[in-house]
Amino acid sequence: MINTKAKGTKAERELIHALHKDSWSAIRVAGSGSSRYPCPDILAGNGYRRLAFECKVTRDKKKYIPKADVEQLKIFARNFGAEAWIAVKFPSEDWYFFMIEDLEEKSASFAATLEGAQRKGFRLSELLENS
Repeated sequence: MINTKAKGTKAERELIHALHKDSWSAIRVAGSGSSRYPCPDILAGNGYRRLAFECKVTRDKKKYIPKADVEQLKIFARNFGAEAWIAVKFPSEDWYFFMIEDLEEKSASFAATLEGAQRKGFRLSELLENS
């Protein structure tokens, strides 16, 4: 049984490999969840665009993202000049990418659902196609 942190790390590395395969450069920010400074889980660029990702993996059809995590991503992306994206890996699905405004806002979190992903989310190829 793989623990939650290792599962997230494995998924982030999978996304980094997919980005490199599409001719993007990408790095995983070690300790991104425990840094006192705002930072994303993954930072990627291709010479034209810079993307900052907060990555989440779930066994369910819904994932809650704490508002503090989203706010940190927004701060980093604004200061770095990157686009802020929420990346969610649902069971038996490829990654879906959400703009923050497409997430369902709750009192203490944002919710990303598989149904919402299929309606408003982007697949990796769609996210990168206009670059």
